[in-house]
Amino acid sequence: MPSTEVIKTYVSDSAVKSILKFWISNLKSNHLEEDDDTLKTLKRFVRMAIEIHLKHIFNGDEKTRYGIDVLEKVKSERLKDVTKDIKVPSLSDLNLADAVEII
Repeated sequence: MPSTEVIKTYVSDSAVKSILKFWISNLKSNHLEEDDDTLKTLKRFVRMAIEIHLKHIFNGDEKTRYGIDVLEKVKSERLKDVTKDIKVPSLSDLNLADAVEII
């Protein structure tokens, strides 16, 4: 299993943009360049998600289903807390994602 430091090195700005390109394409084009905090938060989220996936692969426990071992952890409160304060300015300027309250 790669160390957290190796994962940090691997997950660069360009890696985050590549992994999240579908979702980033719905943001204003220069948002990530203007909001360094959002990019840092997304990098942290991607790193944490990759670490969860790698732990599942390296543990090799075939009895544990992917959905339980990985997807539930990625959807956990721990990762939600990382991204909950990100501002999401949309191309339409409606910014509907920012208006959603998660209870």
